[in-house]
Amino acid sequence: MTTPDHLTVHADVIGDRTAIIDDRADGAVRSLDFAALNAVANRVANGLADLGIGPEDHVAWWGPNSLEAMVA
Repeated sequence: MTTPDHLTVHADVIGDRTAIIDDRADGAVRSLDFAALNAVANRVANGLADLGIGPEDHVAWWGPNSLEAMVA
Protein backbone atom coordinates (compact mmCIF):
# COMPACT_ATOMS: atom_id res chain seq x y z
CA MET A 1 0.00 0.00 0.00
CA THR A 2 1.35 3.42 -0.93
CA THR A 3 1.22 6.37 1.41
CA PRO A 4 -0.72 9.30 -0.08
CA ASP A 5 1.20 12.50 -0.71
CA HIS A 6 0.64 15.58 1.47
CA LEU A 7 -1.54 17.37 -1.08
CA THR A 8 -3.90 14.39 -1.39
CA VAL A 9 -4.19 14.17 2.40
CA HIS A 10 -4.93 17.90 2.65
CA ALA A 11 -7.50 17.63 -0.15
CA ASP A 12 -9.23 14.80 1.73
CA VAL A 13 -9.10 16.43 5.17
CA ILE A 14 -9.42 20.18 4.51
CA GLY A 15 -10.34 20.26 0.83
CA ASP A 16 -12.52 23.37 1.05
CA ARG A 17 -9.82 25.54 2.65
CA THR A 18 -7.81 27.98 0.55
CA ALA A 19 -4.47 26.57 -0.62
CA ILE A 20 -3.26 29.29 -3.01
CA ILE A 21 -4.07 32.97 -3.48
CA ASP A 22 -2.65 34.58 -6.61
CA ASP A 23 -3.07 38.35 -6.52
CA ARG A 24 -2.05 39.76 -9.87
CA ALA A 25 -0.48 43.13 -10.59
CA ASP A 26 -3.66 44.14 -12.46
CA GLY A 27 -5.69 43.69 -9.27
CA ALA A 28 -7.26 40.36 -10.22
CA VAL A 29 -7.25 37.76 -7.47
CA ARG A 30 -7.47 34.04 -8.16
CA SER A 31 -7.45 31.23 -5.64
CA LEU A 32 -7.72 27.46 -5.36
CA ASP A 33 -8.79 25.37 -2.43
CA PHE A 34 -6.91 22.18 -1.59
CA ALA A 35 -9.39 19.91 -3.40
CA ALA A 36 -9.19 21.97 -6.61
CA LEU A 37 -5.39 22.25 -6.36
CA ASN A 38 -5.11 18.48 -5.97
CA ALA A 39 -7.39 17.88 -8.96
CA VAL A 40 -5.56 20.24 -11.30
CA ALA A 41 -2.12 19.08 -10.13
CA ASN A 42 -3.16 15.50 -10.89
CA ARG A 43 -4.33 16.56 -14.38
CA VAL A 44 -0.94 18.18 -15.02
CA ALA A 45 0.92 15.12 -13.69
CA ASN A 46 -1.17 12.75 -15.81
CA GLY A 47 -0.64 14.94 -18.87
CA LEU A 48 3.12 14.85 -18.34
CA ALA A 49 2.97 11.08 -17.89
CA ASP A 50 1.01 10.80 -21.16
CA LEU A 51 3.90 12.66 -22.82
CA GLY A 52 6.35 10.09 -21.47
CA ILE A 53 7.68 12.14 -18.55
CA GLY A 54 8.58 9.79 -15.70
CA PRO A 55 9.47 10.06 -12.00
CA GLU A 56 13.21 10.51 -12.62
CA ASP A 57 12.80 13.06 -15.45
CA HIS A 58 13.27 16.80 -15.00
CA VAL A 59 10.69 19.40 -16.02
CA ALA A 60 11.31 23.15 -15.84
CA TRP A 61 8.92 26.05 -15.43
CA TRP A 62 9.90 29.31 -17.07
CA GLY A 63 7.49 32.07 -16.24
CA PRO A 64 6.32 34.43 -13.54
CA ASN A 65 5.27 33.34 -10.09
CA SER A 66 1.62 32.46 -10.45
CA LEU A 67 -1.13 30.03 -9.62
CA GLU A 68 -0.05 27.99 -12.66
CA ALA A 69 3.54 27.83 -11.41
CA MET A 70 2.36 26.45 -8.07
CA VAL A 71 0.19 23.85 -9.78
CA ALA A 72 3.07 22.76 -12.00
